[in-house]
Amino acid sequence: MITSLEFHAALKVISDYKLQIDEQLLESELINKRTVNIQKNIKKQMFFVLQLYYKDYYNLDLNWNDLIEMDADLLKKINFKRLGGYRGVGLMSINSFMEVLVILKVIKSNHIDYYSSAKIKSFDYSHLSVISK
Repeated sequence: MITSLEFHAALKVISDYKLQIDEQLLESELINKRTVNIQKNIKKQMFFVLQLYYKDYYNLDLNWNDLIEMDADLLKKINFKRLGGYRGVGLMSINSFMEVLVILKVIKSNHIDYYSSAKIKSFDYSHLSVISK
């Protein structure tokens, strides 16, 4: 039979181990966090719409310089139908933005087919880059 003192010592070992695992997971998530640079490939009007969207849905204030290191997971979660409901953004703007996200491997190309069959042919992809943090 174990004593109360031994039991509490064992609980402390387990608790310390859990904290160690949690810290390692957090560190791993930060290392594997993927960011993308979309600043040079979206127009100012799309930026203003993204600013409103990020404020409404993520309660985040988005600045122009934030576009250099955008969190790929947040971009992936964008609801493009809701984004289309904002003033100043149309189907062509959304398709163009989605094309950028496809090239950066944030979303899959079938998302674009879902929203429209129109493809943007003349688009400058030369400034697209992926940054891993």
